[in-house]
Amino acid sequence: MTTHGSARHDAPHARETLLERDALRIAIGVLAGSPPPDEAIARVAAAALAGTDADLAVVVERGAEGILQVRASAGQEAIMPGTRVAALPGGALERALEGRMAPAAPVPGQPELTEAAVPILVDGRTAAALVVSGPRLADGTADRLRAFGQLLAVVLIRVEDRRRLSALASTDPLTGLGNRRHFDERFHVAVEQAQRHHQPLSLALLDVDHFKRINDQYGHQRGDDALAEVGRRLAATCRVGESVARIGGEEFAWILPLTSGEGAEAAARRARIAVREAPFGHLGRLTISIGISELSLASDAADLVQRADRALYRAKAAGRDRIARDFGEEVVPR
Repeated sequence: MTTHGSARHDAPHARETLLERDALRIAIGVLAGSPPPDEAIARVAAAALAGTDADLAVVVERGAEGILQVRASAGQEAIMPGTRVAALPGGALERALEGRMAPAAPVPGQPELTEAAVPILVDGRTAAALVVSGPRLADGTADRLRAFGQLLAVVLIRVEDRRRLSALASTDPLTGLGNRRHFDERFHVAVEQAQRHHQPLSLALLDVDHFKRINDQYGHQRGDDALAEVGRRLAATCRVGESVARIGGEEFAWILPLTSGEGAEAAARRARIAVREAPFGHLGRLTISIGISELSLASDAADLVQRADRALYRAKAAGRDRIARDFGEEVVPR
């Protein structure tokens, strides 16, 4: 994660003045919400490089399952964002990811290079690290990086806040599934991809049978508890790549990419069994009705939804606790 290169010969005072000016400009931009996060992180890395004797500055982020990858980099041998890296035992990156500042010291196994690093804290955890390296880093390099680490923390906190707000805006608070907004976004993307690549896609609409009776007889709290449990059972039935959402009241929608009508019918049978196989406490056993349509029979996304909705109506009209599949002109309850 380091490169060779010659040390800079800028006048220290001029470099520090440039550093302060860049840091102030970046801070104002970050706090104002501009530039976008990736650009802000890249600019902080570039300013950190300009303010030290380093030849390379890298922001390393801890991703899913603890995987380390480059978020941004600056220098003649900058590393492509998204590149996976490893923390050398005893190295600056390892110490920074443990939450400690790493003063300038030789790179393990490469004594001709030195490196320094600072941790980047988000919500009390070390989410990333800023690492710089070069032939001759000054003793106070880590101290000079601290301000840049704080700026990066501000950016990453903003990213995390936006992610949380987005999740809240697209999550049904009762079931933890996606809400109508989430469904609309995922559904239109799934339809577009299926049409572009000529792939199968199915949609299932599911409705809890006699739900009004549950609310009237047992109260809305018991009804909410029942919906939450139905959501959990449907989520457990949902496979990788599929998406299930609560789109209103006691109605759920299930997007099944790369799935024909026959495959969707098999999935619907699993969901139907999952809901009715175990009682819901004092409510006893509940059932669901399901309507299925497939994109190959629909003219567009709206028609696909309408076909699934008509199939769901047929399933309920046929006695509930049934699956009805759209076969074009004919909808068959089963």
